[in-house]
Amino acid sequence: MRRRGERGDVVARTRRDQQPGYMERWDEFEARQARAEKDTPRSRAPRDPVAPLAGDGLDGVPYVELHTHSHYSLLEGASSPRELVETAVEQGHVALALTDHDGLFGAMEFARAAREAGLRPITGLELTVSEPAAEGDEDAAGGEVRSHLTLLAETRQGYANLCRLSSHAFGLRETERRAQEARRLDPVLPLAGLEQHADGLIVLTGCREGRIPRLVDAGRRSEAAAALDRLVGWFGADRVFVELQDNDVHGDRPRNEALVALAERAGVGVVGTGNVHYHVRERHRLQDVLVAIRHNASLDECHAERRPNAEFWLRSPREQAERFARYHPQAAANSVRIARRCRFDLTADLGYRLP
Repeated sequence: MRRRGERGDVVARTRRDQQPGYMERWDEFEARQARAEKDTPRSRAPRDPVAPLAGDGLDGVPYVELHTHSHYSLLEGASSPRELVETAVEQGHVALALTDHDGLFGAMEFARAAREAGLRPITGLELTVSEPAAEGDEDAAGGEVRSHLTLLAETRQGYANLCRLSSHAFGLRETERRAQEARRLDPVLPLAGLEQHADGLIVLTGCREGRIPRLVDAGRRSEAAAALDRLVGWFGADRVFVELQDNDVHGDRPRNEALVALAERAGVGVVGTGNVHYHVRERHRLQDVLVAIRHNASLDECHAERRPNAEFWLRSPREQAERFARYHPQAAANSVRIARRCRFDLTADLGYRLP
């Protein structure tokens, strides 16, 4: 039964929603979400999000891929969620994380496809963050430097924070129309915004475009250590992992060795990831075309922006475990430990059924 005035509110909101370019204010969005959550029927015996999962299928698994992009990383990923899921199952993966750029647009499609295939889905994203530029930041623009971080939902609260961080990156807290449009087209979150939304999340230090790897590459080790300490202060040492990537790219090995040393000094774990952008090696040609489209250039003109080789595909768990064993004995095993901790299930833990 509708409360007095509710119909009028709904009609008014619908009329606003139909206006060209209308964007709901963030406080309106959060209030609407809170009302929906309160009014949604729930099971009387919800699953404890921190209870151990019996028979999670991860015993004896050598590696779990925690950094994967689908075509929902627009003009970047070259495979669909289902293609990634099917290839993962064929190769013997038991769990897989989807970490598309800045958004969760493909998360439900991926989670459903994974569950149907018997694969355990992990919800995450690769977030673009910005911070004030420092001396020596040659890639700074407009007084700021941008970088990437990998975030994984450990709990339902973590998923809620992923949603908030993504929404903030896309400008839903901006009050001016011009600022909203700019962020919609070029999402980025000020790094300090992570601190208040860290609960329930595990953070990996990112790909080669992460702040910490880039500082290491530049020989700025003390600044890299300070950046890592800042993440530890926000998330806690048990929820921060230094991310290692080896795609046979020049510089990968010395960078990873330096990152391992950095992690050991800080007392945090390391974890290997594949930075997957397509499900099979042959798909790299499409990925090159997508990058060219994104830069509005020919393949030859965007050679520097394209990936340096065709090694950003979904490898088998055993191959990845062997690849990362050269850097640290726990680099692959920690991927399995993280997967065990990421118990949030997008298909079951929201408390309501989707059509």
